[in-house]
Amino acid sequence: MPLLPFPLSLLTHLRLPHRLLPLRLLLMLQRKQASKRKKSKAKLLRQLPRLVQLRLLPLLQRLPPSKSLASASKKAGLGGLAFSILWHHLVSRISFRKRLIMIWKPNVTVAAVVQQDGKFLLVEEDTDDGILFNQPAGHWEKNETLAAGVIRETLEETAWHFTPEFLLGIYSWHHPRKDLTYLRFAYTGMVHDHDPARTLDQGILRAVWLTPEEIRASQPRHRSPLVLQCVEDHLAGHSYPLDVVSHY
Repeated sequence: MPLLPFPLSLLTHLRLPHRLLPLRLLLMLQRKQASKRKKSKAKLLRQLPRLVQLRLLPLLQRLPPSKSLASASKKAGLGGLAFSILWHHLVSRISFRKRLIMIWKPNVTVAAVVQQDGKFLLVEEDTDDGILFNQPAGHWEKNETLAAGVIRETLEETAWHFTPEFLLGIYSWHHPRKDLTYLRFAYTGMVHDHDPARTLDQGILRAVWLTPEEIRASQPRHRSPLVLQCVEDHLAGHSYPLDVVSHY
């Protein structure tokens, strides 16, 4: 009858007599080996990116599709522990990327389209693409209505208090370079109670009033095609009541 494996770790809390000294030495040796394995694993984790770059990736590129990752690891001289860590590392990276790909959502923004005395209120801002024009606009923030968001953004970027009167429209635009989609809720209304001493948002250089002709002429400097589209839609008389958007 074969002997069952005995959990030696249970003996660590026992006071063993001298005649069991070899067993005590064996337990000490096991603990020492476990400590070495732990240190070896930590060292391997630190060296993993370099191992993949220098030893594994070149082999993967040369292997035919029928060969496995294990074959490449074996040829690269990576042992069982190294291969196991590498495999879990790659699977976690792939799973994380798949989750990022699957969970897609647009960037929701709000914008104020304000016309007074034949001119429209725009902001000149410093962006990654240079100094550009845009309507007072920004990202919709948590725990606020869309109307409250456009009021806040207008004040922060122009120092004007904005009262939304109509929903101009809902616009979608895909930024080709950033590979981001923006969903804009544009509101029309009036501004009042300007605060010239107020500090504008970071990146905003100034608030300006431009005629439709000036806006059309400055189209190459627009933050997005939505700048001119919103102006043209407002001039065309587009408007919807505020209650078409409901918040619960």
